[in-house]
Amino acid sequence: MPRSRAPYRAAALRLAAVCVIVVALGSPATGAAPPKAASVDLAYDCAFPDGTHSVGLRLTATFPSAAGTGDAIKPEHVGAELTVPPDAQQGIAADDSGATVVTASADVTMRIAQGDHEAEAGWNVRTESAVPLPAEGDLVLPLRGEAPSVTVGSPGAVTFQPGGLTLQLGAASSADPMKVKCGTPTGTATPLATVEVGGAASESPAPSGSEPPPGADEGSLDVRGQGREAAPDPGEIPEECEVLEGGNIANSGCAYLNGFNNVRKLDGAAFLTTTVMNLGGNSAAPPFYCDENNDPTSDTTWYCIPMLAEMAHQGRNEFAPSEATFLSFRAIPTTATLEVSVVGRITIFTRARLKPPYKSEFAAESVMSVRVRDMRVNGQPLDLGPDCRTTEPFPVMLRATEKEYNVTFGGYLSGEATIPAFTGCGADEDLDRLLTASISGPGNYVRMTQGAMCTLYNADGCPPNKPIPHR
Repeated sequence: MPRSRAPYRAAALRLAAVCVIVVALGSPATGAAPPKAASVDLAYDCAFPDGTHSVGLRLTATFPSAAGTGDAIKPEHVGAELTVPPDAQQGIAADDSGATVVTASADVTMRIAQGDHEAEAGWNVRTESAVPLPAEGDLVLPLRGEAPSVTVGSPGAVTFQPGGLTLQLGAASSADPMKVKCGTPTGTATPLATVEVGGAASESPAPSGSEPPPGADEGSLDVRGQGREAAPDPGEIPEECEVLEGGNIANSGCAYLNGFNNVRKLDGAAFLTTTVMNLGGNSAAPPFYCDENNDPTSDTTWYCIPMLAEMAHQGRNEFAPSEATFLSFRAIPTTATLEVSVVGRITIFTRARLKPPYKSEFAAESVMSVRVRDMRVNGQPLDLGPDCRTTEPFPVMLRATEKEYNVTFGGYLSGEATIPAFTGCGADEDLDRLLTASISGPGNYVRMTQGAMCTLYNADGCPPNKPIPHR
């Protein structure tokens, strides 16, 4: 199928990878330090299509309170709150249903300085879920993201100073959001954080990839990797990635999914093979308030956004076949091929709190069916016949916190499943009861891992990464 290849804006849309600051080695170790929360309120004058408007950005992160030379200074819990005044909301059009829910991303140029030496790194934050456009007043958008780590080679205070800002802002259904360029913050320059760097590295090891490059000059700053394992141009979209039937390319993407499904009775786990999952934008159900009183002015209001998904293996809504080996009766090695199919569509719910303290939760609902074939018991084949499967499809509900998962960046979701009895098993004899006794029952732990999403309309994040399964 044809796919739109809109111009790719790598510098504005991708997360930064690793920024390395290198100077000379210094004096005694400072030891590991506890993290500290940092925040700064910023004002920007931004060039919207209808003129210049002021927006507010509250930037937050946690930093180590101190570090040693060679330590990686890794900002964590990176977030922001973008405030768009009413006069700057005019370019955000309603979607076909007449409703308007808004998504946004913000790219902040972070100036990192130690003494007379400076470097820049890109911080990207974006909405994890769409936010309804208010009937009046400011539009407030909670944003989440990541920041590159920094390694320093000599002692001295390292400051993190927010600089220029670029926004993308528009209705969630729009394939062409507004691109808004802002200058540097207005008013007095205020750093987000200052981290004191002492002598030798602390006992906490620096992450892989954070070492200073060999041969660096004393006092130099070396910035590396303005992208998260990303090329600066759009990548290829895998053949299996496509817009779901009835979907819209503006809200469509794909990601790789894999995971582990424990079989409690066999005290083991089956690996579900890495397979493309197509994500189809919002489901037929519109975004809705999901608190009990459905009151958007309530301090406890949560907003629910459903997204549909299907697996894609050789044109079928299923995982690629996987081979699993268990010890039957804790002694006999038993190997079989599993085919896990999805009945209908997967629904992934983003549940977002609209007022401070902002947070998101995620849930994925699906109905599965399992077929077993090519079984070998202690190396000897056991013919299960062509249609050995669960007697009925079974529901699977997985959940995740905002620290564990979001649809755009991926992560992992966890839950439990009850596996039904088996039927149709055995070519020469009835093996239904044998498989049911060995496999079926409640309490089977499931953990699925999703990679970052590849968006179809502009090939951002494509090809999608294949995630390392989280156990």
